[in-house]
Amino acid sequence: MPDKMDRSEIETNTKLLRTSSESFWVRIRHLLSEKGINPESALIAFSYEEDYQFDYGIIVSTERGVFQYGFDFLLKDVSEGLFTEWNELTRNYQKSPHVKKIEIALHMAGENKGSAG
Repeated sequence: MPDKMDRSEIETNTKLLRTSSESFWVRIRHLLSEKGINPESALIAFSYEEDYQFDYGIIVSTERGVFQYGFDFLLKDVSEGLFTEWNELTRNYQKSPHVKKIEIALHMAGENKGSAG
């Protein structure tokens, strides 16, 4: 059952990333594009509002890259928020406390890549 819940959470957050018109998601899409990540095909394995106006998340790209970000918009409009943290976890994501969700997202990325061709 937890796998279904995790998958559903990934699907919900990924849909928000790809389609939401909320300023938060518009800005995340822009920043991901600047990092060379296509927000139209990336998945959000994990997203958590860690503190007031700070979001912690993990992105999985279609190339199966895994990236952790910290999005900070403290004392500024969300449209001016920045990634104050950006770490590639592709080779060591197994050490993350979110490994299960990352592995589900990696599997989903493989499914999406296979169906896109």
